[in-house]
Amino acid sequence: MDALQRALSALVGRPVDTPRALVDRYPELSAIRLREGGLPPRVAGWMLRQRTVSALTLWRTIFIAPGTALAPELLLHELRHMHQFQGSSAFPILYVWESLRRGYHANRYEVDARTFADRRVHDPRTDPPEERCNVVQHTPTSVVTIERFIIEQERLHPEATGELSGILYDLALAAKMIANKVRMAGLADILGATDMTNVQGEVQQKLDVLANEVIVKAMDHGGRLCGMASEEEPDIIHITEGFKCGKYLLLFDPLDGSSNIDVNVPVGTIFSVVRKITRGTRAEMEDLLQPGRRQVAAGYVIYGSSTMLVYTTGQGVHGFTLDPSIGEFLLSHPDIRIPANGRYLSVNDSYEQHWDEHVRALMRRYRGMDGEHKALNVRYVGSLVADFHRNLLGGGVFCYPANARSPRGKLRLLYECNPLAFVCEQAGGAASDGTMRIMDVAPSELHQRSPLYMGSRTEVELATEILGAVTSGV
Repeated sequence: MDALQRALSALVGRPVDTPRALVDRYPELSAIRLREGGLPPRVAGWMLRQRTVSALTLWRTIFIAPGTALAPELLLHELRHMHQFQGSSAFPILYVWESLRRGYHANRYEVDARTFADRRVHDPRTDPPEERCNVVQHTPTSVVTIERFIIEQERLHPEATGELSGILYDLALAAKMIANKVRMAGLADILGATDMTNVQGEVQQKLDVLANEVIVKAMDHGGRLCGMASEEEPDIIHITEGFKCGKYLLLFDPLDGSSNIDVNVPVGTIFSVVRKITRGTRAEMEDLLQPGRRQVAAGYVIYGSSTMLVYTTGQGVHGFTLDPSIGEFLLSHPDIRIPANGRYLSVNDSYEQHWDEHVRALMRRYRGMDGEHKALNVRYVGSLVADFHRNLLGGGVFCYPANARSPRGKLRLLYECNPLAFVCEQAGGAASDGTMRIMDVAPSELHQRSPLYMGSRTEVELATEILGAVTSGV
């Protein structure tokens, strides 16, 4: 076994962790995977007529030559190459062609990566969000719509094809349609439950069914998706015959918190976008069952006193509020950052009798009952999107522990945990199942459930420290 491990290490290097200090300062680095050594840096070096290269990016993995210092400039530079790789599977060919035409240093991909890393390193986290948001700003005669914002961001990626942007446009349109139905819910016959249940065995609300259909119909004809999956559907939602298939897949919860509709509590839509990884044009189960770290975009829409869309594509989190007077989502919360320390605790205390003693101890710690932690204010709406949105802006932790009645947890990994974890991490927070990072969990089924601890990094690390130690037998 040791010989096999050494052979693998010689070929593909050994995995190494990104330094925590760098991830704390540059949360986007949490998306990368590092391997030290192996053949890739040597092969790339031979092609450039040198012994090795410092770093080489292949898809989502960055190979580091032995002895290379893990400096932020280097890792951010390679992260940009990872974004370029995600924008086009032909990136390696395009990169070589650019290098042959213009030379290594004038290669537009290299120029873009150097500019990105330099701007990011000299753009400290302590600066106000509006100074860090690299987009045009509102003026008295010009506003930043979501479409304008996406176009501005797309210009930063010379390799972008526009397909992901199109998906976000279509989701914004679906959100407007659902927002209109939610706003009219009390005046139309769309409140209350249907006589159907979903794949989870839960009674479907009328707006659940409507929201699911709106999203499917808004997304199935654009030629950007090869398939979808919904919390309300038992299997893959295939693209209708006759429509072009794309290279992305959409996973979504059409109306989170729908059981609260009748009492006028905020509800929301949660979405996640991943890239197809199998051959062929149609979606396969393997395409959907990817760990959260492979998401290329995620976000949510909250339908409350105002309708707000929040999303990330791996370069920060941005929020847009729907202006009903013009029917457009306008940039209202650029570059959202969650406070490192929590202010709120969101947990359903009615399950306390079913928690194990270690979870009870964690909740007592959060409440300051053991004298070792400042007491958090308990705020629980019962709508995941509403609770998460408040904690994202104000700081706090959302907890849905496993319990005796739901030993595997209750929230859906693919439709709820992964997309919100991506948003949370990109805002500087963290998300865990109590023992490991949520986005590292390898899903085995479409409607897999999971415990969830998500929010301000300090509070989530506390949960992982207490519950992870118990699991490991410490």
